[in-house]
Amino acid sequence: MDNKSVVESIDCGVGQFEAEDTITVEDVVPLFDLADYPKEQHELLKECNRRIDEANSKYRIAKFREDMFAKGLKAGMYFCTFDRDENLLSFEFNDETRKMLGYEDLEDLPNEFDSWVKTLIPEERDGIVMLFWDSIRIHRDLPDITHATYRMQKKDGGIIWVTGAGRFIRRPDDGSLDIYGLL
Repeated sequence: MDNKSVVESIDCGVGQFEAEDTITVEDVVPLFDLADYPKEQHELLKECNRRIDEANSKYRIAKFREDMFAKGLKAGMYFCTFDRDENLLSFEFNDETRKMLGYEDLEDLPNEFDSWVKTLIPEERDGIVMLFWDSIRIHRDLPDITHATYRMQKKDGGIIWVTGAGRFIRRPDDGSLDIYGLL
């Protein structure tokens, strides 16, 4: 699918889709500037920079998780991880999501992508799922925070509108992706 058709599916999808910029985490440790040191120290400094960069990446992810956790404390929330090729590795709901949808526990609504799919309104399911996968495919071209408004079906058959706010957390060290979503 080319980017034009992806954008059209986002613009013309069943739900409403928006995006916003993320918070900026600026309080990370600066890297060493190799130009400030003798050439014989460069290999050591490169290793130091690699370790500092790795620690900074972990710090940024922890700050994003903390921010999303604080926002999602009393909201429905899901979390999913992807490898560097955008293959889904895990999908989890928090307990508030289960309660909001009328489910009791993990056995009632397992931590699986298909569980989320089954809660979507049948007539809208394909469009919402396509919107989800389109946003994963072009996540590098999107701001870090996206919003989608759509309907979900509760266990008892009732319907609720949700506005999901998802945050993309891209890991520069291994190219993987985490998404935190609030409902």
